[in-house]
Amino acid sequence: MDDRDEAMKELVRGRELAKQLGQHLSNNNINDELLAFSQHLVNNVVNSFTNTLFLLYKHHQREQDFSLTIKSEEDSQDSCKTSSTRGARGSHKRRY
Repeated sequence: MDDRDEAMKELVRGRELAKQLGQHLSNNNINDELLAFSQHLVNNVVNSFTNTLFLLYKHHQREQDFSLTIKSEEDSQDSCKTSSTRGARGSHKRRY
């Protein structure tokens, strides 16, 4: 499973936790136990959001590293081509 799939699962988990939190907070009989559980749910929602951001950042970094590697390989191939195509004539200036 890649980072994007994990991020999607984490988002779904966070949404479910947020729904639970909404249900608990809509209850008119708020007591200390319910308040403590609500705080627990808030912490889990924040953790889920943080994990999602981390996974997406990690995925973005891997894509950037991959594209930089490809670009670096293309640049090195281009420099090999330009140095081999110059030949003996490429660096001489013509006089008139």
